[in-house]
Amino acid sequence: MSASRLGDLLDDALVAAAASSSSSNPARFAAATSNRPAVLGIATQQPSRSGSVSPTDSSYTTPQPLSDSPDDIEDGDDDDGALDDYSPMAPSSKLDAAVLRRQQRPEGPAAHLPTEIVMLVLSYLESTADLKAAASVSKAWAQCAVEMLWYKPAVASGVVLDKFVRTLKHHDRTLFPYGSYVRKFTLAQVAECVSDQVLLDVAAACTDLERLSLTACTQLSDRSLAPTLEINTHLATLDLSSVSLLTDVAVLAIANNCPAVQVLSLAGCVQITDASMVSLARRLRGLRRLKLLDCAKLTNESVLAIAESCPLMLELDLQGCVLVDNAAVSAALTHLRALREFKIGFNPNVTDAAFASFPADGSLQFEALRVLDLTACDKITDASVRKIVDCAPKLRNLVLAKCFNITDRSISHIAKLGRSLHYLHLGHCNHITDAGVAHLVQHCTRIRYIDLGCCMQLTNAAVSDLATLPKLRRVGLVKCQNITDEAINALVQRRAFGLECSLERVHLSYCTSLTLAAIYDLLMACPRLTHLSLTGVAAFLHPELTQYCRPAPAEFNPHQRGVFCVFSGTGVTRLRNYLALLASDQQARFARLTQQMTAGAMHQNEVADAVMAGMAAPEAPLLHDGHPYFGPVHLFQPPGQPGIIPNPTLNNVVAAATAAAAHEVAQPLAYLPGQLLVNPFAPHIVHGAVPFTQQQQQQQQPVQAPVGGDADGDDMQQDITMDEDMGDTE
Repeated sequence: MSASRLGDLLDDALVAAAASSSSSNPARFAAATSNRPAVLGIATQQPSRSGSVSPTDSSYTTPQPLSDSPDDIEDGDDDDGALDDYSPMAPSSKLDAAVLRRQQRPEGPAAHLPTEIVMLVLSYLESTADLKAAASVSKAWAQCAVEMLWYKPAVASGVVLDKFVRTLKHHDRTLFPYGSYVRKFTLAQVAECVSDQVLLDVAAACTDLERLSLTACTQLSDRSLAPTLEINTHLATLDLSSVSLLTDVAVLAIANNCPAVQVLSLAGCVQITDASMVSLARRLRGLRRLKLLDCAKLTNESVLAIAESCPLMLELDLQGCVLVDNAAVSAALTHLRALREFKIGFNPNVTDAAFASFPADGSLQFEALRVLDLTACDKITDASVRKIVDCAPKLRNLVLAKCFNITDRSISHIAKLGRSLHYLHLGHCNHITDAGVAHLVQHCTRIRYIDLGCCMQLTNAAVSDLATLPKLRRVGLVKCQNITDEAINALVQRRAFGLECSLERVHLSYCTSLTLAAIYDLLMACPRLTHLSLTGVAAFLHPELTQYCRPAPAEFNPHQRGVFCVFSGTGVTRLRNYLALLASDQQARFARLTQQMTAGAMHQNEVADAVMAGMAAPEAPLLHDGHPYFGPVHLFQPPGQPGIIPNPTLNNVVAAATAAAAHEVAQPLAYLPGQLLVNPFAPHIVHGAVPFTQQQQQQQQPVQAPVGGDADGDDMQQDITMDEDMGDTE
């Protein structure tokens, strides 16, 4: 329903009540339109700060709108006063004009509804276009609609940013003080366009910000950051991640002017030191979330100040703070009893000594701790894992990636977490075996995400155990080179255990023994799959398939680009549809052969000739650039009829014909013999077939994974989104 129509209906419904109310209390509606409190978290206009007067005020005088110059309105774009489509930011010509036109018409009772009711009505409007239309209903509705439109403006391009800044600078020529309505503002999407002057222009108009994100605005310096923070004293959330020019000056400005800050990210601000961080910790005692990732100049002094002064801290990220050591880690865990998330990874100074002081009887309990990240703390051993589990029995997310000393003994301790454990990262823990995984799966039945990448001892048995986890969504098996099609089939057959096909992300890069057949089965059995990594898997390194991959990271060298193969989002869907089409063509081709043999219309030799000729026949399914798809090479019994082969004669003939084709069909082929896509008699069963020739085996040599890193552009840990509630309840 449009906003104008909604206003008309309210007018009709309230006309009787309005008449009686106004006669009994003439000042009622006048009072309702002044001094209204903020509702729904949206602050109303405050003339004392902005110097403007509300359109509903009796002393308000309508200013003249700006002319429809090219700077204000697109040529030939007349949409009856609606705002430009790009954002709610063309007020000077369009919205102002619409409101002014509406002032010339008589207002019904709906125009005098209390602000709270108008805000509630407008909250049901789902689109920006409807809110723009609401601005033309009445002056009061315009006030509410504009506040909602500008509460969290979207700036997605440099052009929009330019118009946004220009509008703010001309506030004296607009109907509304738009800058004063902005509460949540981010420039992360246009970081490359943000300079010190741009931020100063924004800060001059937007003086009541509550949330500000300047992530990766690398051109910003203290020259603009300090004044912005001095003006916006109501900030509660501030993200300055990767603002590399930021120094202690800006951090001290936060400490001195923004006492309400609860969420602060200074990740990648490599120049800040203890001098400012200690002051900030002591002044912002209400801090709840603090990210100091890669702030390499910070020492124990900063962490100890945080531990002593910020008792409400929920999340503390100290990854890459390489000057922090065991004493600070122990103090943070001991003093911050509300801490739910603690990250201290990539720190060679963290050892077992950080947890040695914790009592062995578990009398010290970190009841609130849910997330612990010790990535690349390579001196951690099984002893620390035992202390951690005993003191934090409700851990949900545990990251021990690249803790090379971890063994199955740690797995036995982790298993004590039981149903609490949802996410476990043990990448590069090469001492983990199938037995450890089996024990883990038996006790931690609610695991959703697990990464065992580079755990070289794992085999198909471990994956078969993981396949029984009822809530499994994401699994990482990068460089587990003992994994074969048998492991993939275990994931496919989850339904045999009464489990839903819940897999969403599967990481199989450098599992070089996998074939097209198994991956086809995985795609067909897992409709929720949105991410599939197969970097370095030879069966998929063909243009016909890699055309659906996402681009390789820019920093990859030529070899890494050559073996890169990661399907995401629509790429997975397109790959699935493509292979399904090929499978359908195969089934149709072999169904015709079966029918002709059964009817006696073709002799065995003729069928063999037909199979051979069909490989390159024009009517055969084509993949790409005219390369024929190599058809099925072996037929198996249909499902539910063990021991029964639908046509043994055809079965033998096709197998013989394909074996001959393995030696005689000219290369190049899109897929080599042995890479059967689907069984035409049982589409859900896929198998390999005849052995490769010696020449083909040489062509199919496994791709060697780079030494010293994953190099697949597919870090599972970075892809994980914590989409579960971090509370105690399921």
